[in-house]
Amino acid sequence: MPNVEVPTYTDFMQPMLEVLRERGGTATVGELEKLVPARMGLSAQQRGLAHNPGKGNQAEVAYRMAWARTAMRIVGLIENPGRGEWKLTPRGGDVDQIDGKQVAREARESPGEVETQPENSSPQTYLFAWNPDKWAWSNLGEQIERVRETGGAFDSWSCGRTKSITPGSRFFLIRLSSEPRGIIASGATVDEPRDEPHWDPEKAARGETARFVDISFDALARVPLIRRTELDEPPYDSVKWDTQMSGIRIPDRVAEEIERRWSERVSSHERGQAPTVLTKHVLDRWREFLESSREDESWMRRYQLRNEKRAEVLPEIRSLIQRFLDSDISLSEFRDDFDHKTRNEWDLFGFKGLSGAMFLNKLAKHLPDQEETASELRRTLAIPVDERDARSKVDNLMQFLDRQVRSEIATQGELQPNRAPFFVSACWHVQGVEDWPVFYRSARIFFQSDGLLGRKVKGVDGYLEFARIFHALANGLELSFWDLEHLCVRMNTAPAIASEDEGHPELEEESPQEDRVWLIAPGRGARRFDEFYRDGIVAIGWEELGDLSQYSDRDAVFKALQAHQGGHTNPIQDALACYQFAHEMQVGDIVFAKRGRREIVGYGIVTSSYRHEPQRERFTQVRSVDWKKRGEWVPREKPLVTKTLTEIGKYPGLVSDIRRALELDDEKEEVEEPSAKPIPIYTMEDALEDLFLSRERVEEAIELLMYKKNLVLQGPPGVGKTYLAQRLALLLLGSRDFDRIKQVQFHQSYAYEDFIQGYRPLEGGAFGRVDGPFLQFCDQALQDLETPYVFIVDEINRGNLSKIFGELLLLIEADKRAEKWAVTLTYGRENERPFYVPKNLYIIGTMNTADRSLAMVDYALRRRFAFFDLQPAFSHGAFKRTLAGLGVEAELREQIVSRLSRLNDKIRQDPNLGDGFTIGHSYFCQTGASRPDETWYARIVRTEIRPLLQEYWFDSRERAEEAVTRLLSDD
Repeated sequence: MPNVEVPTYTDFMQPMLEVLRERGGTATVGELEKLVPARMGLSAQQRGLAHNPGKGNQAEVAYRMAWARTAMRIVGLIENPGRGEWKLTPRGGDVDQIDGKQVAREARESPGEVETQPENSSPQTYLFAWNPDKWAWSNLGEQIERVRETGGAFDSWSCGRTKSITPGSRFFLIRLSSEPRGIIASGATVDEPRDEPHWDPEKAARGETARFVDISFDALARVPLIRRTELDEPPYDSVKWDTQMSGIRIPDRVAEEIERRWSERVSSHERGQAPTVLTKHVLDRWREFLESSREDESWMRRYQLRNEKRAEVLPEIRSLIQRFLDSDISLSEFRDDFDHKTRNEWDLFGFKGLSGAMFLNKLAKHLPDQEETASELRRTLAIPVDERDARSKVDNLMQFLDRQVRSEIATQGELQPNRAPFFVSACWHVQGVEDWPVFYRSARIFFQSDGLLGRKVKGVDGYLEFARIFHALANGLELSFWDLEHLCVRMNTAPAIASEDEGHPELEEESPQEDRVWLIAPGRGARRFDEFYRDGIVAIGWEELGDLSQYSDRDAVFKALQAHQGGHTNPIQDALACYQFAHEMQVGDIVFAKRGRREIVGYGIVTSSYRHEPQRERFTQVRSVDWKKRGEWVPREKPLVTKTLTEIGKYPGLVSDIRRALELDDEKEEVEEPSAKPIPIYTMEDALEDLFLSRERVEEAIELLMYKKNLVLQGPPGVGKTYLAQRLALLLLGSRDFDRIKQVQFHQSYAYEDFIQGYRPLEGGAFGRVDGPFLQFCDQALQDLETPYVFIVDEINRGNLSKIFGELLLLIEADKRAEKWAVTLTYGRENERPFYVPKNLYIIGTMNTADRSLAMVDYALRRRFAFFDLQPAFSHGAFKRTLAGLGVEAELREQIVSRLSRLNDKIRQDPNLGDGFTIGHSYFCQTGASRPDETWYARIVRTEIRPLLQEYWFDSRERAEEAVTRLLSDD
């Protein structure tokens, strides 16, 4: 027991007995905790002493009284017939005087009962759960008001199977299932768990019971003060927050961190209460805005992806700011890293604008005393505890900047102090996402147009008023801050508001990143544009880099380009173009295609994520585009930029000139909904143009895939297995919807954790559960069961199928594609829904039959997949036409066909080789930058086919060299 001037719990027993008797034998917990201390003459200081300072508002008096009630109940002096209600038993009514220590002794010795309070007990922390989809909390509003008015409220709560919760234990209450999810309450238990009729009326009617514990709230909110998404970060992620069971114990280390964050949120919760302007009429209007936005699937998808990207970069931004706040880096270092990052992947929070990186650059550039400036910034950027602290921080920074101007150290134009509120609010926001909104122009303008915000929104007072409204709307609509930001972006029609802010540079900062506008060169002189327009794509080159998604940042692309170019170049702009095309361009972005530096030849909307198509001759980095216009327009006299790819959204004048030239000013609504245009269809005729197979063979492959749902394309190297897999996928889909196709490549080290699900390293060195590409793609297909989806596994036989698929190896069978076959995944969590492979997902694998490093394919794979054989197509007429289209002369075409056919005959006749080791036609289906002549042919033979033949005839180098000689000469 803590050493405080409060009577022991045994001392409370006799006075409690007397109070119950005076009240006719019955009293509530609240009445006892008010009347008993008064009867005992306890001072206000004694009554106000906290039981566990820093962990809630429970008083030591209430804590000890709870133990007294427990002991008296165990020995049969009192009972609790209802939640929070206590009553004398016949035995208790007959006793005039009791010996508290004797009662405590009897309670401890009572069989089957939980021990009463030890002398030096330390309460633990528990997690209670509320699922509003299962139980309606009808008096939640009343309880919130009671906590607000009196500082506490009593209730009773289900505690699952837990029996050992002791009175005085700390608890947090989490809202689950439906949004907004997160922790909404805290308090302490006031009694031990007990069994009562189940909270579910149907179960109670069947006689079922549940375990409850009396609790006292010290904080309670309608919406979470700690959002569920925040609990996925270390150290909180070690707790199963999504449990459907109350009474889970929270580890001490996590409980301490929760307490710290919770106390900060509770102390500043007052600013989240709705201002008087948010009437029911206002909230209903905003709910209509929200519903209309949710019906826009394209909008929902874009902003879901944007939120995911924000979550990825958030730890990096926080880390940089924290290093600066901790004085681990100087202002100059902070500025350099901040400026570099916000030009690229951090351009998701508005930091790139004039009030973001530019504001910081100006401070570093124009103020000579960098130490003093850094000190001021550190004081300001540390997240404030409440509105008063926020006002003080911004005011002090702006006064500091004003002093520099008055002292003529820098001019007003050089420092622009009025930009400070945006920059500071953005830095606060990334440190406390659900505490401090960013002072975005898009939200301010829409708040103004809707009558929620006045026209004068300057300085810290303007920001704090904006923040109050933002909090109120987020809470009233039950939205996260990010979702509310995106709603404002979508609803903002940029009305012309006659404002005192008009013309102020403060309003020029970036809004949360809206759809970008790109200018791209489709090859020199736009010579590829006809192909791009026909195929509904946009593409760039740099084929030597392979799949651009493998490069984590622009520096990695830069180094790879330098390595390929011999290290003698400085490909900064090329690296930027490649990185932006793969990582920054997004679905919904606008694309203008240009010819040279004068003409615009096309306009479209990006409709897919990035993909790598190595089977293309050139321009292998691809995105799908819905091209809406083609033609020839000269938007301005001033020449356009020369780069292959440029994000021109930051040049509103140029964008305006282009839109005016293309007469797009009336197409804003169409631009916002790119999904309204149909995705280009893909037919059998389209496939036959590209494939060296007959219609019958292609139809046979499709039939096998539809029947078995799993198909392996097997054959020797160079027969176009991957190419055919992609064409079969498009045929099955009936369109060029590449978002419904996913491709991976197996290898010997590939595992279940890479493919299905596993724990992977996260930012900051922690580990977290991550869904693999197959699980993610299955989830996508499950949302759209009437539409086919195709998963392509290249080199499927190079992986250990049992190791990679695990328990899903059974589920990929055609007759197991149903929910009744669902299983719990290896890394599945408690109460997580079992998983099954949907019926609309098809798997195509490719297998190289000439790979000696592979063991024989096991029967598990053969039983679950149909197999389709591919052979070299040198004799196929389409192959010869392809060579002719590449510019290969007739004589050389005949030599290729005859020489390779002759070589393949020799390979087939070799008893150690056979059909599976023949040479495929794909080696000659692209020319790269070379002219398709004898030199081109000889280079393919020497550098690509010769090493393969040496591998085939590893024990007879002479046979390999003889075969190469015959390929290079008919003699």
